[in-house]
Amino acid sequence: MHISEGVLSPAVLAAGWALAAGGLAAGLKKTAPEDLPRCALVSAVLFLSALVHIPLGPSSIHLTLLGLAGILLGWSAVPALFIALLLQGLLFQFGGLLSLGVNTAIMGSAALSAHGLWKIYGRIAAKRPTDCTDAGRGAPRANPIPDPNPYGGGDRAIRGSAIASFPPQDKHEPSPQLGAMRPEQTPSMMKHPAGAAGTLRAPTIPCAKSFPAAFIAFCAGFLAIIVGSVLVCAALTLSDMNLKTIAALIFTANLPLALLEGIITMFIVIFLNAYR
Repeated sequence: MHISEGVLSPAVLAAGWALAAGGLAAGLKKTAPEDLPRCALVSAVLFLSALVHIPLGPSSIHLTLLGLAGILLGWSAVPALFIALLLQGLLFQFGGLLSLGVNTAIMGSAALSAHGLWKIYGRIAAKRPTDCTDAGRGAPRANPIPDPNPYGGGDRAIRGSAIASFPPQDKHEPSPQLGAMRPEQTPSMMKHPAGAAGTLRAPTIPCAKSFPAAFIAFCAGFLAIIVGSVLVCAALTLSDMNLKTIAALIFTANLPLALLEGIITMFIVIFLNAYR
């Protein structure tokens, strides 16, 4: 997925840096302070996942986890990817600094395509009960977890559609269950949990215990690799038409990787839902 130095034309390099700068600006603007630890963790995972790679012409084949990054971070995946790619270029000469903008634009676009697919599913899932709730089984849902930022309040609304409330307690009072509402929690505190002392916002993702959600997670991981491969081929072809054969080889070699990334993304999403 990385493109090496000295392969791309100056025009493609300039376009890549322009797109990367726009993605970085949008990603930083949409990243809240409470999202920074999650961004740092995902960036570290992205950094490590690419260390084991197979060189293929001017590019390489390796795990990227771009679909997972798009699901968990949304637009914040772009700065997380930029940091991971920058460290790879500085520490291991992997990719390169001149092609850093193009690589960031390609991988960022791939992650955002997965984010867009997952965001569409999240909006559809929010309109109907699932088997993850009592409402999905025909019974009223007990202790509903309030939504601090309903859909339409930005990208973080999709990634953080529920909270885990830990209000201040007396030392003799037993701890409430995760998501349980205490009597003294007022509607205003439910609506704006950040203003309630001791409240921790836990990022969650739509329930993946049902087949549709697991399948969408697989599709998100698969789609991210396909989009990234197409953009790599486009960058190489626009730089030099003689690289068309190598671009086709890179796309073909990434197809098995797309299936593997889809499976990995699906199981990680299911795992995160089981322990959220």
